[in-house]
Amino acid sequence: MVKSLKALLLFATVALFGVAGWANTTLFVEVSWNYADHSAPAPANLTDGSIVQIIGYDSTSGAVSPANAGSTGGMQQYGTNPDDGIPILLPDTVADGWEILATTHVQHMDGNFYSVSIAIEIPDGIDKIFVRVFSVTDFPAAPQVVKGWWGISADDVKDVSDTIGTGYTWFDNVEINNQAYFEVIPEPTTLALIGSGLLAIAFRRKRKSNPDVSVRSSYDEGGLS
Repeated sequence: MVKSLKALLLFATVALFGVAGWANTTLFVEVSWNYADHSAPAPANLTDGSIVQIIGYDSTSGAVSPANAGSTGGMQQYGTNPDDGIPILLPDTVADGWEILATTHVQHMDGNFYSVSIAIEIPDGIDKIFVRVFSVTDFPAAPQVVKGWWGISADDVKDVSDTIGTGYTWFDNVEINNQAYFEVIPEPTTLALIGSGLLAIAFRRKRKSNPDVSVRSSYDEGGLS
């Protein structure tokens, strides 16, 4: 009954986005914490605002499937925290051949289920989609890190053709049982802008601490006469 009501709401949402064409689909994501394995560790559950990524890839291109993405879920490992040995991952990175199609946040919680509804455009060449979910609500920029949990729908990958045909899709029982630290490394251009800004600030401070020589000399000469 609950899913039927959700489906009706989703079809209404799809109708609003229907004018954009078949490339748009509304994804309804259900995520359950340790739903299939109640004996697993139980850290903090997802919360309102927890991050959800929708990721796509072309299965005919040789891209790795999420089931074979390894212990990092396709994210690049930037290092290891020396205090507890937990890896530091870059959550805005993906495995070769993957593409983050959209990033959104948990909008509703109902018992053990956490859901979002989002309309996205599936690019040409993408035939598979899945989700990667995080317990945190924000990724800080380096050198700051945030500790949290993540999971991937490794056993629940959807065919884009089926998703577009129905207008929505379900990702059930995604287990969020991998712990890591997360941070985002700014792009080189961003770092260059930050660096130039810091240099400008330092230059202005230096000028304030050292008055113009010509002004000081004129004052000194006037004082001596």
